[in-house]
Amino acid sequence: MLASRSGWLLMGVALLCVGCDEQQVLYRTQSKEQIPPVPEGVESAVSAAPAATIPTQPAPVATSLPSPKATSWDPIVATEPLTPSTFQSVRVELPTRYELSDRQMPMRLGTWAIPGSGGSEAGELVLYYFGAGQGGGVEENVKRWVGQFRGASSGESPLVRFESGSRDNLTITRATIEGTWSAPAMGPGAPAQPARPEYALDALIVEGGPGGTLFFRFTGPVALIRNEDAAIRAVAGSMTVAAP
Repeated sequence: MLASRSGWLLMGVALLCVGCDEQQVLYRTQSKEQIPPVPEGVESAVSAAPAATIPTQPAPVATSLPSPKATSWDPIVATEPLTPSTFQSVRVELPTRYELSDRQMPMRLGTWAIPGSGGSEAGELVLYYFGAGQGGGVEENVKRWVGQFRGASSGESPLVRFESGSRDNLTITRATIEGTWSAPAMGPGAPAQPARPEYALDALIVEGGPGGTLFFRFTGPVALIRNEDAAIRAVAGSMTVAAP
């Protein structure tokens, strides 16, 4: 009796093993063609995930820039009163008629209103400083500014002046951009600024100062900024490294 039961037991084990082999063979031959079902709960989680937001109109970015034209920043005789100031050990003279704002804003060493003439819109000068070794170089900043503008006509570059020169161990690069300006939002979550046609951005990027790079950014209507050309050149020509 015991031998009989042992025999039946061995036969059952053998059949069980055969069944296991058949399942393994079936899996190996068909698994490449069969897609396992989605585990419960995963499908609902996938459907609930928010769809990725793709910008419909990405901001244009300049892919290349010409080399800046060599220029001289020799001091020039100013035709108007200038007020001397020192920022991060760089001495500079600004037109006295520029109205300094008492607003304190991050990453700004000063904000000045540039008076309009004949009732025209005023402009603005902002002096940015991000810290020693911070703020990026000339090319990446000018590319970013150019990307905020559309030329006056299709295919026309908004970059109308790009020049650079040395002054008292400082490297001063000037970039003038004209066209329709789509200014960036004032901060995270802030509404986009309205596009401003016939606008200009004229910037002086001052490298080599003891404290790091300074960014003087003049903005306003094209006619106003063009009228400030002599004043901006006077500002650049007045820069020196302050004595310690």
